[in-house]
Order: sequence, then structure tokens, then C-alpha cells
Amino acid sequence: MSDEFDVISVGTDISGRVVHMTRRAKLMFDIACEEAKVDPPIIQGSFMGAAAAKASFGTHDRAGCIDTGTRDLTDAEVSRLVHAGRSIAAVSWPRPGPPTFDIEHQHWLFLGDSPMHPDAEAQVAQYKAGGDGLGGTDTFFRPDPLVTTFNYDANLAQEGDMNLTDKLFPDREDSPTIRESLVAANQANRKLEKVLDRLADFREANAERDAGRRHQAAGAADHRRAAAPGPRRRQAGHLSPRPQWLAAVPGASDRGDRQQDGAML
Repeated sequence: MSDEFDVISVGTDISGRVVHMTRRAKLMFDIACEEAKVDPPIIQGSFMGAAAAKASFGTHDRAGCIDTGTRDLTDAEVSRLVHAGRSIAAVSWPRPGPPTFDIEHQHWLFLGDSPMHPDAEAQVAQYKAGGDGLGGTDTFFRPDPLVTTFNYDANLAQEGDMNLTDKLFPDREDSPTIRESLVAANQANRKLEKVLDRLADFREANAERDAGRRHQAAGAADHRRAAAPGPRRRQAGHLSPRPQWLAAVPGASDRGDRQQDGAML
């Protein structure tokens, strides 16, 4: 069974959002960009749902559509992308910036991708009828006859010189296939992400606990200092009791009184 309609993440768009596409659409896009020798930035991908631009209606809600930026491309580069894409059923229309659209871009439609939103399917029908996807006339390059199909498996084998059903280690009988290896790697990556998430949570909990302990210890120290008695001071004129043995020493009484009053002779 082909994996061409599997949904994969292919990096992020210019807003930092994860870009999702089917394997089929990604392969078509890569071939077109390689042929045109242009690497345009992605503005929004497929399967955007509520995050899609309002002007896109529902075309980006499911498979089959992406938008790429054209502001930093030359007219020749945009033209090469249109030509290369339409030659393999990857249709694109350059769109203007404000006030028509929020940003100057190129709207891509990958014919045969699935599942498409009805709005995207309507654009497919418009393209085949000579339209521009907005109710107008298509004024850009159109192959004659139109190319409306794309052989995913054949292009995949040609692009990578191998197939996902090939063995990863051809010389080993027990070798997993490339697809099995990719699946296993993806599963291992997901497990690693979960472990890293748990480790981050554990470290955060430890940091909060340590901070709480330090705060509690500082509070206890402040409480002890506040409760500790201050240094005792003798009040002026106060005489400490005279030891009984001192009373028996001749002349010691007066001298002792004067010394305790702080007098120096």
C-alpha cells in the first residue's frame, strides 16, 4: 500500500508554525523547486484548519494546497516555479499583496492530492477549465495538453534511486525495509520526546521545591532572629549585690561601692 497520502511535518512556515503536507504533495513541491532552482519560503501549509488565512476560505483546511512567498523572488524565478510545477500537475498561481491579499504569495494546488477540501476541488475544476482559482482567467503558462496526473511511486523511485520497500541493508536477509526503519525511527523519536518532556517537568518541579525550601529556611531564620533576646544592659545607678565574703574584708565595702558606681580614684 502506498504511503503517498500520509501526512508529515516538513519544517515551519515564516510565522513559526509547523507545516503539514502529504508525502505526495511534498515530493511534487520538491521536484518543482529543484527543476526551477528556487527555494521559496512557505507561508502556510496544508491541514491548517482554523489557523488558515481567512482569504484562503477552506482551501488549506485539508490536503492539496500551500502558499509560498514571492516578495523576495524575481519575476523570472516566479515564472520558473509556475512552469516547473504545472509540468508535473503542481499548479501555482502568483497572487498580489494588499489590498487583495495580506501578503504577496504563490498559491499552490497539487492535483490528485487527498483528501481535498471542496473549495480546493473547485479550484482544480477552475484550472482545468482555464480559470485562475478566483473566478477569473488564467494568464500564466499552461501545458498543452494539461498535465493533471502525477505518478508518486515512479517519481519517488527516480528522485531517490530507491523505494520505501527496498531493504535498508541489501546484503542482509533479515534487513528491515526503508519504510520499516523510518517508522521505527519515528516511534523512537516520539518516545525520546516524551522522556525529554518528563525530564523537563522533573527539573522544573525540583527547582520549585528547592526555591520553596530556601524561602522557608530564610523565613525561619528571620523568625529566630526576631525572637532572640537582645544584649542585657545594666541600668545607671544599679548596684549588683555584694558577695558575703567581700563584707569581711576591711575597707572593701566603700571601695567596692565606688567601683560598682564606676568611680576611679
